[in-house]
Amino acid sequence: RLHDNPALHAAQESHPWVVPLYVHDDEDPSPWPVRGAGLWWRHASLEFFDESLRGLGSRITYRKGRLVEQVMDVLLSTGATALHFNLQLEPWHHDRDLELEATARESLGVEVRSFNAMVMKFEPWEERKAPGTRRQRREPLPALRGRLPAPPSGWPWSEPLAALGYGRTAGHKIPPGFRQFNEKRQAMLDAGFGGDPKEDDWAYEMRQFWPMGEGAAMRRLEEWLKDAAWGCYFPPGLHPRDEAGGRFRADKAWTAMLSPYLRFGDLSPRYLDQRVC
Repeated sequence: RLHDNPALHAAQESHPWVVPLYVHDDEDPSPWPVRGAGLWWRHASLEFFDESLRGLGSRITYRKGRLVEQVMDVLLSTGATALHFNLQLEPWHHDRDLELEATARESLGVEVRSFNAMVMKFEPWEERKAPGTRRQRREPLPALRGRLPAPPSGWPWSEPLAALGYGRTAGHKIPPGFRQFNEKRQAMLDAGFGGDPKEDDWAYEMRQFWPMGEGAAMRRLEEWLKDAAWGCYFPPGLHPRDEAGGRFRADKAWTAMLSPYLRFGDLSPRYLDQRVC
């Protein structure tokens, strides 16, 4: 996202050029890595974010491999003097962030800065305040403006987004065994022999239901604020058209419907907090 992206904001203010980088970590330490619909959403988020960056003269560099090694390679190939990144929340990813920070600083001697971007007030590992004390509110940063120039040596080598495989969704339903797509059906789609997308694409209904990207997230937030102000929400079972606990149904617009936008970074939790309060 361009709004409240502290790492990108600080990089733009402090350095003459910036390389936005996304790495698909082949050794993701998470015991529950993102799969299925989550990867499909991540593909769309990256696609829309890259489009926003291109409006500023920039682009995302995509890499596959071990995250720390790929970041080091981009730093070396571009001659970058600093690494800025937004912290992740899960303990296994926090450990990886610490490894990345130490490696970049000790091996390459570059400036390393990490930022809080996924929480409203504090990170899970931060010391809790005593009961009755309030944490200082963190105001969201404005959306990026102006140009993001390329490195003097040109953009580093990049995989195409499609090569990550996140957007491949061929199959009647999500295939078993944590596979992202049905290989045979995907090959037919790639060759131009696809049939009815309702039958051959397990993500078809999601594509129709969910508008994607930062702009869609901001619009949905404003719609939800308007609905909430008008009193359009009811406890489960009390709405006259609520036959089966409607507020708990993901296929109905009876909840805020902001969770995936927050989860995948399209919408800032601090910006949400500011708009609500």
